[in-house]
Amino acid sequence: MIPDKLYDLAFSYKKTKLWKKLYDTQMFAVKLSDGKIGYICVMGIAGEYCALALYVGDKGFESYSRLLFNDSIDHSDLQEAAINQACLQCSFENSSGLAYDELDEVKDYAVRHDMKLRGRNAYPHFVKYAPECMPWYIENKSEQEQIGEALAAAIELSDLLENKVIDKPEYLAPITRDIILLEPENGRYKVTYTTIPPIPSPRYPEPMLNDLHIAGIKKLKKRDIWECRIVRITKPLQRSPKEAPTFPTALIARSQNSDILIPVMPVVHYNENSSEMMDIFCGFMLEQKICPKEIKVSDDLSYSFIKEFCKRTGIVLTRYDEMDGMDDIEHALFGHINEDMESDIDGDEDISEIFEALSQMSVAELKSLPEFIINDFKLLAESDMLPKKIVNKLNKAFGFGIKY
Repeated sequence: MIPDKLYDLAFSYKKTKLWKKLYDTQMFAVKLSDGKIGYICVMGIAGEYCALALYVGDKGFESYSRLLFNDSIDHSDLQEAAINQACLQCSFENSSGLAYDELDEVKDYAVRHDMKLRGRNAYPHFVKYAPECMPWYIENKSEQEQIGEALAAAIELSDLLENKVIDKPEYLAPITRDIILLEPENGRYKVTYTTIPPIPSPRYPEPMLNDLHIAGIKKLKKRDIWECRIVRITKPLQRSPKEAPTFPTALIARSQNSDILIPVMPVVHYNENSSEMMDIFCGFMLEQKICPKEIKVSDDLSYSFIKEFCKRTGIVLTRYDEMDGMDDIEHALFGHINEDMESDIDGDEDISEIFEALSQMSVAELKSLPEFIINDFKLLAESDMLPKKIVNKLNKAFGFGIKY
């Protein structure tokens, strides 16, 4: 539940129309009551999306800078920057943009304060962006206080600009070092400056390796060439109604010679659990007694996942700018998962490529798969991430009883 004080600040901020004075790259900062520095981005000058975002501390600023200074045209790089945002936001939406309970809450506030909510983007909406998660409600009291302090600082900045006490914040650029900092002092704010955190190079998860797995894989005969890619799945999973839905991450691996897909179950919170995916990957190789002589990748996320594994097992790791075959498979996967394309699944020959290995297997062949792979397919089916014909086939083979 959002406290009245936060709604007070949101509506007061809306009256300032600060987004008409600043671009989203004219960032400023506030010293929060817990001593942390909060970096504030004001959005709305283009008239499409009106919001105030608070990035807390170095990690928050890093997530912002990955978007701002990302000049890559690579889809995976841009997706990584977006999916790893870490901020608190107060946005202003139409009534259709709020959940029913949020809408009731805002309307109740308006009635009690004799307000009429009219026009476009009239409803404040408080959301938290966390890495690998869908935007979710700000339910934590300390985070509500932080976004409230950011709104209060923005109101103060608007007043300072209106009265020409200070100049507008500078545009952020790679050479920018100092930005305006508002520090609470005796009920008002002291205007100083703060040095922004250094902008690090993008970092990607690097899994821990199991020494027993590595020793076993080194004994396997190396043959074939595999293409591998770590893929962020855009259909979120939610384990509990009280938890933010999370975007799973999958490993797609394809034998270049035989065109067979190597199934690896998606993991949740990959940033912290990349080692879990590596264990599954290694386990599959050991159980099937197969090992490639070369692995190809085409992006930083996948390269970071596999580089140490290849180094320790003696597998050649090759980096390519493009892998058309893997692009087709990824497109097929996202095409299936994207709900507005579900009606095209059964008749789309391209999409069937990613499920070819499963759809052509007999019941006996399915039953011969390693147990952990069978469990993986069961979880995928239960999460509505497999086509109906494959779910039916799994039900027939294993008696899962999963309804599509």
